[in-house]
Amino acid sequence: MKLPTHLKFTFVACVFASCTVFTVTSLQAQILLTANDAGGTSSFNTAGNWDSGQAPQAGNDYETNGFILKTPDDNGDYTFAGDSLTVNSRMDLVGSGLITINDLILDGGNILANPSSVRLAGNLEILSSSSIFATRTDYKISSNISGSATLQISGWQQNNFPGYRVRFSSSESTFTGNIHVSDGHLLLEENSRMNFNIYGNGLNNQIYGFSSGGGSNQYSAATFEGDFYFDLSLASSTIGDSWTVVNVFDQAFGETFNVVGFANSGTTWTSGNYLFDEGTGTLSVIPEPSALGIVLFSGMALLLFRRRRS
Repeated sequence: MKLPTHLKFTFVACVFASCTVFTVTSLQAQILLTANDAGGTSSFNTAGNWDSGQAPQAGNDYETNGFILKTPDDNGDYTFAGDSLTVNSRMDLVGSGLITINDLILDGGNILANPSSVRLAGNLEILSSSSIFATRTDYKISSNISGSATLQISGWQQNNFPGYRVRFSSSESTFTGNIHVSDGHLLLEENSRMNFNIYGNGLNNQIYGFSSGGGSNQYSAATFEGDFYFDLSLASSTIGDSWTVVNVFDQAFGETFNVVGFANSGTTWTSGNYLFDEGTGTLSVIPEPSALGIVLFSGMALLLFRRRRS
């Protein structure tokens, strides 16, 4: 009997009162896209342009293979049926519903979102430098983001289109790469998570972006309403060392912004001898408050002593 490759069975063969257990494990197939999805067509949930000639299904891994994959162009919610989807070219989100991909891998690929509102859920790994381009859309990503490669956020951020943003909302993301905001607007929503690995002086991942100075008044913006997590386990403790954490042309910190494990005082956050300043977007090493107090007290005492002697 021929068994489907996507199934897994366990057989027990008994010979002369002794039994042996055999396990037949499925062979996971790598399915490739062979052509661009034309306008009005989609291989996301149909046989489309996959070399298998079948719609995506569990047990297989899928790859765009240098071609453009489009999602269905309607307002329905869709979940990708394959085990994983690797985008090394481009995926166009052209509908306005919820797109769920449980294992989406960006490997030098680009996600283009251009409807009025689109949402992406599941898990997103940034395997190598990739980008998300949101054109005239409020693009919400609730996917748990992982990886350590650079992610570029681009879009149509202009003075007359201030509402177009790429929004991160996951509280379980482990991503530790750089984020380059290039003429786009990144919004870290309330309770969402952004991780920063801090090493020697000036060595860390960061969020950065500048104005292009284009004729359409394009600029880069970032709004932080979520949580920053600083991994200080390998950080320098030399007083005066500092790290640029965020440096975006137009950046703002909301009322719900939080640095986990740090105490807040206005626009500064402290933990031991580390201080994060919202005004500059930098983390720095400062003297311990107690040590600083001793220094100030000693200085005042010396000043009073000199005055008395004079």
